[in-house]
Amino acid sequence: MEPTSSLKGPLRILMASGVPKRREGGVAAIIYNLGREMESRGHHVTYVFQEDLIPPGTVSGRFTELTFSFRLARYIVANREKFSIVNLHAPIGFPYGFRRRWHAASGYPPYVMTLHGLEERRVHVMSREAKKGRAWNFSWKNRAWHRLYHQPRFRWSIKTANGAHTYSRDVWTLLQLMSMISINLAIFNMLPIPILDGAMILTLLIEMVMGRDISMNVKEAMLKVGDAPADLGDAVPLNG
Repeated sequence: MEPTSSLKGPLRILMASGVPKRREGGVAAIIYNLGREMESRGHHVTYVFQEDLIPPGTVSGRFTELTFSFRLARYIVANREKFSIVNLHAPIGFPYGFRRRWHAASGYPPYVMTLHGLEERRVHVMSREAKKGRAWNFSWKNRAWHRLYHQPRFRWSIKTANGAHTYSRDVWTLLQLMSMISINLAIFNMLPIPILDGAMILTLLIEMVMGRDISMNVKEAMLKVGDAPADLGDAVPLNG
């Protein structure tokens, strides 16, 4: 990205995406989270979402995002003095990207594109499922629509940007899954079942209340009870 004097000091950032402004999840939540981090560093963030430029029910759903893209470009041009930089979520940035390239000397703020990298993976998975006959909604018409309408908008949003950053929710999803598995294992491990830590803790508490150790015979019997399911599993042949 070219250096400009407007990028010194606190930034006036515009963050925009052609999705509804729902903070509880989806792309909007990610944008709000990123904006909150920027604000914590002293920058000022302005958010523009679908409802801000397109009143509900005024545009066909199929072309809402495209219409939003062109209206957003006009909004940025009209308010270019208010922003140091614009961060536009793909694929809505290409109309502004083209205008900025055509009018390089007009003082338009630099354009940084955000991409979550999901579109390409979605097309790949749907193509694979279509070959198996399990994706009735991904016929040749849908594939042609993706190639002629969706992919060019992504391509030109990337090519006309001054900079880009991508993120992947897959990592966060994996971390959530790992944390849930760890928590469930920890809870299960605390159950008072022989051979688990919960049974050992319960035994120590009983010994503390009694003021003496439980006999070794009782402890061995508890371990045998705990090992019984594992022994039974070993005795059952794998082939049934």
